[in-house]
Amino acid sequence: MLTPGKGKTTCLDVLAQRKNIGIVAGTLLLDGKPLDLDFARNTAYAEQMDVHEGTSTVREAMRFSAYLRQPAEISTAEKDKYVEEMIEVLELQDLADALVFSLSVEARKRLTIGVELASRPSLLFLDEPTSGLDGQSAWNLVRFLRKLADNGQAILCTIHQPSSLLIQTFDKLLLLERGGETVYFGDIGPDCHILRDYFARHGAFCPPNVNPAEFMLDAIGAGLTPRIGDRDWKDHWLDSDEYKQVLSEIEKIKQGTAPQAGEAEKKITMCKCSRKCRVVSQLNPWPFTDATPFWHQLRYVVERNNKKLWRSPDYVFSRLFVHAFIALWVSLSFLQLGNGVRDLQYRVFGM
Repeated sequence: MLTPGKGKTTCLDVLAQRKNIGIVAGTLLLDGKPLDLDFARNTAYAEQMDVHEGTSTVREAMRFSAYLRQPAEISTAEKDKYVEEMIEVLELQDLADALVFSLSVEARKRLTIGVELASRPSLLFLDEPTSGLDGQSAWNLVRFLRKLADNGQAILCTIHQPSSLLIQTFDKLLLLERGGETVYFGDIGPDCHILRDYFARHGAFCPPNVNPAEFMLDAIGAGLTPRIGDRDWKDHWLDSDEYKQVLSEIEKIKQGTAPQAGEAEKKITMCKCSRKCRVVSQLNPWPFTDATPFWHQLRYVVERNNKKLWRSPDYVFSRLFVHAFIALWVSLSFLQLGNGVRDLQYRVFGM
């Protein structure tokens, strides 16, 4: 959680391996291991803006994602079954056959998540899923995310100033201040009591009738009000017992999942070329292939485009009018023209 314009999306892009500009330092580990080369394929990223094909239905949009992003060896019937399960989880049964352009903002948000879930990701990234929603719609969306997390889906999302009810649905919180400095990372607890106790120990007492999310931002000086205390909150975190526990837990995870001696050498090697070297897997010499073959993708892309044209008659009729009727009308002005001055004027006028 962070105030606007302080790098929430940038942080999420770096974690999702979507940033290819600037200087990124540090080590990214998943379950204590370095990221696999197919990390991007096994994850999903739902952007803040909902970008969909407006003439597709909800079911067609999710099936299109499943057909192209799930492995080719999975049958179409199994993909369709999985899509129907995701429609039920997201409670989109009544809107499954509705066109995307007719959906409400909340339903489009749920569809955005559903399109990403259709690829069966191991990790789901969400960039401010509640932006642009009212209180009730935001609560419904977070409730769906809680349902997914309870079913075993790992979710990492950014959120800005959630209500006191929304923040309690999250398991862990990473609170950042200006400059990307960590203020707190850990559990929240029922009624945010763990978070309240941490801030209270450092001089920031949150009243029981105040939203803890807004209080935390005010306490660290993220808004217009000055911070509470004469010490930076990142220094409080670095000197806290919670920080030491986090480091200890990270070391335990790394030691518990560390590969055996020589295992890394069997799995990876460095390509020897004059350009910048990349890590290449010996098990799969070129791991950057698509999940499905090219002709499989072309088939479904052409099929979706044909449906789009069929459901957009205004566009088709306007193209026919421009290319057929207007072209015929202009060409009639060239009929039986001679070589005189008036005929030359007619030709220029037609062009």
